[in-house]
Amino acid sequence: MKLAKQSRSKSFESLTSRNIDSNRAQKLLDEGLNLSKLSQMNRAALRELGLDSAAIDSIHGHRPRIPPQTFQSVLYKSRWTCCICRTPDKEIILHHIDEWSKSRDHSEPNLVVLCLQCHGKAHSKHELSINLGREELISAKAAWESEVRGSDARVLAAHSGVKDHSYVWYYVNHQRLFAAARNAGFNPKKAPHYQAMKTLGLVDSRGNLSIGHMNNEPHAYAHGDCITQTRYVHEAVEYYVSNASIDNISDFLDKSSIAYRVREGDTIFLQGAFTFRNNTTRREGLGQERELCRRVGDIEFTATFDAWDCTSTSAWAVWLRGRQNAGAILKVRSVEERHEKVTFKCTALAVAFGLRNLKSRNYGHFG
Repeated sequence: MKLAKQSRSKSFESLTSRNIDSNRAQKLLDEGLNLSKLSQMNRAALRELGLDSAAIDSIHGHRPRIPPQTFQSVLYKSRWTCCICRTPDKEIILHHIDEWSKSRDHSEPNLVVLCLQCHGKAHSKHELSINLGREELISAKAAWESEVRGSDARVLAAHSGVKDHSYVWYYVNHQRLFAAARNAGFNPKKAPHYQAMKTLGLVDSRGNLSIGHMNNEPHAYAHGDCITQTRYVHEAVEYYVSNASIDNISDFLDKSSIAYRVREGDTIFLQGAFTFRNNTTRREGLGQERELCRRVGDIEFTATFDAWDCTSTSAWAVWLRGRQNAGAILKVRSVEERHEKVTFKCTALAVAFGLRNLKSRNYGHFG
């Protein structure tokens, strides 16, 4: 069983946040030994179960557990994977970079995810051993978290290209996405289709879409040069997706930890069943406001968007209406929790169809 699945159990989390490695925590739970039962056992009995002094002190309340939000955040940023060997599905443990007994520091910067083998090296002081000192751990943690942050975007980019004259992005927030692409280093004038767009009069001096004459049309691509425009816009989308930090949260929608994983300002990818509905009766030109919503239990993601930015007549008339399976790149504007319901209000950057195998992270090494 992968830790990504185990971590959904509160009983499992209550043990692993008390200095018990993931493998031993699962074995204890399989034997019917949860935290409540372990706390009633004496030190000798706990030692017979293979627990060390730090774990025993934490179980008995002499050492506070790692705060749940910190615990979840550290694990998520490392995708439940050791930052040293980067081997998925190994048993792991949260290690204090500065020893707890001296630092009393449970903060996120002082915690790093290690497998049991690398954890042993971090505690080894033998001259012939490969030791993992403070600086090595800090450096490895930073490098691995950076690698993880870019992994989802790279996979998304690989799946989102134009193939066989098909285009997976059915909606693009042109203004916001071009601005984000520029911030990531995109130069529209160097895009392969820029000159063609300029010749057709479809871009302004900065490379933004300039199609004011389409304001009375159902959407921005209802013209004869839409294929050139589609490919030009895709170049901006592909650049942005390839260079942004986008977190695929599609299979991490459990309420117990979602707030630790998604925060204001994050850019996320969310795939699954969405509901699209009109907020206005306007059916042409700018201002065709629609809302997208994905709800899973007590968690809800919402965003409004202008249907004029749909990239085809099919998207405008069919695919961005009603109940549809889709994938969306969203910028989180706010997180609200009310009456046990968590609502993420977002800005939609793009909506896609046909992105297979992206709902879960089975495509990589990260859970």
